[in-house]
Amino acid sequence: MIEAKLKSLDIKPGIPFTVDQIRQIEAKLGGSLPDAYRWMLATYGGIFFRSACYMDPKVGGPVQLGWFFDYDDLSNALRDYAETIPVSMIAIGDDSGGNVYCLGITGDDQNKVFFHDHGIGWHTDAEEYIERGEPVPSSLRYQTVYMIGESFVGFIQGLFFKE
Repeated sequence: MIEAKLKSLDIKPGIPFTVDQIRQIEAKLGGSLPDAYRWMLATYGGIFFRSACYMDPKVGGPVQLGWFFDYDDLSNALRDYAETIPVSMIAIGDDSGGNVYCLGITGDDQNKVFFHDHGIGWHTDAEEYIERGEPVPSSLRYQTVYMIGESFVGFIQGLFFKE
């Protein structure tokens, strides 16, 4: 379903994830990854694009995809973005500029793809809650993300080369 599209994008596959590695990631999440994403990990592992690859979410114009995380990057992202992105998402790739692509794994966000813009900060708002001794609402994390794919498969199908 996404194999032909990925091959058409001049990808450079990494080392495929083993079944045990996928299970380890899912154990850390406490749930299952979407089938298409799990297939991509087991087939290609992390993916680099030999040419600049983009997605146009119609909000803010095209955004570039740098790579999909390999096992080590994905494992680290689960830890590194735990306090930044919504708890319903995991970071799955990078745009080569410090922003990440996120995959919804629970609730209404499940199987949707989001762009996390690190330049949009919630830290000031979060610090105000902390100074008052109040818990930081998880809704603040949504200030840094916007949806760019209704599904993981749709996201992959929407990738293109920019001329």
